[in-house]
Amino acid sequence: VGGNLVAVQASRLSTALHQHGKPGEFKDAAHYYASKICPNPYKVFLSHKSNSSTTRVLLFMAIPGHLTFVFIIWRLAADHPRLSILFIFFYIIAALIQVAILLYIAQWMVTFTWRHERDPDNVCIPYLTAIGDLLVSSISCYKCSSINGSNPLCEDFFQGDMTGTTSLLHTPCLTNLRGRQGLFPATHCIKLVAYSGESKSVQYTYRTCSRDEGDDNGITRASHCGFIKLDWINQHRRFRGCLNICDKDACNQANYHSISIWNIIFYLNLLLLLLCM
Repeated sequence: VGGNLVAVQASRLSTALHQHGKPGEFKDAAHYYASKICPNPYKVFLSHKSNSSTTRVLLFMAIPGHLTFVFIIWRLAADHPRLSILFIFFYIIAALIQVAILLYIAQWMVTFTWRHERDPDNVCIPYLTAIGDLLVSSISCYKCSSINGSNPLCEDFFQGDMTGTTSLLHTPCLTNLRGRQGLFPATHCIKLVAYSGESKSVQYTYRTCSRDEGDDNGITRASHCGFIKLDWINQHRRFRGCLNICDKDACNQANYHSISIWNIIFYLNLLLLLLCM
């Protein structure tokens, strides 16, 4: 929602500049000098000019847009999750803050791009939508790799950063997308542990992040174990390992097996029952 709204605003501002000439040309000296400083937030959101009125309309259009998506998600979810009024309230507040930040950045970025003789329609909209993703959908993940223990900090049992060492946690974690240039905010963390059982065995540990691309070929579909092909290590070897996918901050650490107190009580009762029989 936020990315679409700010794209509309950027396109409007760009069209207004195109009406007065080519990129780099301003209506007068006042507009030129105004492009060199950050815009006044009051003038962006609360003035009586047409651009400010449009900004307010686009800002508050985020409310019905997000409420519509919340309703659709609630209806399509298999278990119909219960959404409290408090959750929806804070969700809308966060959405308004996101859109307000994007609209303010758009006001500055369009004139900045125009002053440098670039077309804002081609330059600003991709950046603004990417910033929108960065504000709401980034995740922190550990990124490192180790072959046969070459990087002890990356090996299990891995418990996060250690004092006095370079941080392996990337906040936010950025990754590539197939067929697109640049880096994009990740949605999932990945941990891969693979080994070859042949002579001169190789063990490979890899932690990184990825973004769900919405197709069946995406790596972020589900965790699984089995045979893995790692061409960048050895094209002729077949590795066996597990690929663990998670969607929480810093979740691609070591896997620990924990037993709750209720499990202990259950097994003790079961043991006593067997002894009394």
